[in-house]
Amino acid sequence: MRLAAGERDGRSLKAYAAAYGRKQRILELRQELTVAQAEARQAIAAKSAFLSGLNHELRTPLNAITGFTGLVKEQPDLGDEKRAEYLDHVLNSAGVLLERIDAILRAAAGADTPRKEEPSTDLLPVLKEVLAARTKSVFVSRADIADVLPTLIVPPQDLERALGLVFDHLTDGGKARRAISCAARAERGELPGITVTFEVVDELGCSSNVYQEDLVRQVKRLGCELTTETEEGGSKLSLFCPSLAEERAA
Repeated sequence: MRLAAGERDGRSLKAYAAAYGRKQRILELRQELTVAQAEARQAIAAKSAFLSGLNHELRTPLNAITGFTGLVKEQPDLGDEKRAEYLDHVLNSAGVLLERIDAILRAAAGADTPRKEEPSTDLLPVLKEVLAARTKSVFVSRADIADVLPTLIVPPQDLERALGLVFDHLTDGGKARRAISCAARAERGELPGITVTFEVVDELGCSSNVYQEDLVRQVKRLGCELTTETEEGGSKLSLFCPSLAEERAA
């Protein structure tokens, strides 16, 4: 059966259009495959970078723990001052390691869970509780607490840990009994909050810059800011905790 010229041309155009469409689809699939491969490579690189960083974040404090513990074990005649310094490094690194593990677990548990609003915190009950737990190592010789203090946005458990870190630093991990003065005042600047200041009249046994820098970093992870001043014959630590804008009586 012979087809008219017009009909043959029509079928040829349809066949060409179909072939062209298939070719375009193949090109699109190739482009999609290229993009998917690039994204997969980026994901692998990001995962490798994350695992490398995680490995460093966990191994650094762990190496410090094993290193200083080994030094204490291998040197039984180590002096008390040096032994205390090494053990402080161990405790500090253990705290850092625990915080990083907690952060990883919180991130994993909360990846698909909406964050709960943290309750507000009153400073005085937490401060009294922390002091009561350290009556053997801390004696408050003078307290100057403002009559009106704002409500803190730092969760109670984080405030308790921050205060605990400060007192552990002041008392060399509870090994030294220290008399301190305590003052708390409201800050009403651009960032409202409470500054709690602790002063000790005798010289700190663990006042190295490295230790203080680690202490400042740990406190910052808990949502507070710490400044330290160590002078001859005395030391001063100021803990700033952010608050809600609304104030109420303490």
